Amino acid sequence: MLRIRQPLLPPLVSISRPSSDVTVTGWSASTGSDLYAMIDEATASDTDYIISPTTSGTAASAIFGLSLSLEAGDYMINIRAKYTGTAGQIRGLLLDSSNNVVGTGDWQTLTSSYTDYKLTVVTSGTASRIKLEVL
Repeated sequence: MLRIRQPLLPPLVSISRPSSDVTVTGWSASTGSDLYAMIDEATASDTDYIISPTTSGTAASAIFGLSLSLEAGDYMINIRAKYTGTAGQIRGLLLDSSNNVVGTGDWQTLTSSYTDYKLTVVTSGTASRIKLEVL
């Protein structure tokens, strides 16, 4: 599950989800071939997910298109994740349509069991893609 929303809920809330694979080199899906389809659900599934490549100390990233563009502002990225090696971290970056970074979240340390995380990102411009980085 990957959902992006504004932290302070306005009267009308829009939630953006992954809607396309852009750059996912080395990542794999638990089933099928479209990675975005593994993480676009409203309710998290521990059997429908994506797997990052082994990082070996260098960040591995995947970029996905978003179902709705996000205006400049504060956003919360809801994600469910775990590490399968000895340790792991994740962060979310929001990108414009040319893959320029418009907002970067902090690194979040992952646990070895599935856990829900809320990653905060403040953007300086309109975002139409999300980049997930893992270490």
